[in-house]
Amino acid sequence: MGFFDDNEEYQRELRERKAKSAELLGKWITVLFWLQIVSVIVGVLNGKLFEGVPMIQTIGSWANYGIVFANSIILVKLKTVEDWLGKAGICYLVSGALGIAVVLLRLGGTLAIPSTLAIAMMIVQMRGNYSECTGYEVVLQGLDDDLAEKWERQWKLEIICTVTVLVSSIVLLVGTLTGGGVLTILAGFVTLVASIGAIVLGVLRLVYLHRTAACFRNYVSDKAVE
Repeated sequence: MGFFDDNEEYQRELRERKAKSAELLGKWITVLFWLQIVSVIVGVLNGKLFEGVPMIQTIGSWANYGIVFANSIILVKLKTVEDWLGKAGICYLVSGALGIAVVLLRLGGTLAIPSTLAIAMMIVQMRGNYSECTGYEVVLQGLDDDLAEKWERQWKLEIICTVTVLVSSIVLLVGTLTGGGVLTILAGFVTLVASIGAIVLGVLRLVYLHRTAACFRNYVSDKAVE
């Protein structure tokens, strides 16, 4: 009897832990989703539409870093549920700090160091993307395997897209400095396609975030009904 009693108690505690983790994930991933929506709006402020209004662009830039840090803190908080999410949060914190350093150094007239930091920032951010997507993949396994697979594919496509934009931009710059030609046209076309791909991936990320949050909220609701 003792064995079965202990086993039943263990199963009950396990269900409670899963329900508590799902509640945290449902709550905070929903917040992450809305932060991404705000980030899109802030991106408009940083775009060409307000290029001639420095004050708006400055506000947009600092608002963007605020979103990055808020996003990072939430992911670090979710480390208690899944370690990969905590790693993503730390990467985004480092990336955000590097981004602020780049802005301040450029305002001071320094060019070489900001360029190096910008590359480091991109690498750290890519590592953060990988960790975040992997974290969502892990917590969804056994709950929504189809969505988990989509997150696994998402980080691969994001990295491919980022690297493609970076390489084609470098080729475009070199081609422009050396007189243009077919290589420049090709690099410009690839950059355009990759940029469109980045927009599509951004939309997909929003869709997956919303579905992930809903998945855990529904899990909590179902358990409450039982």
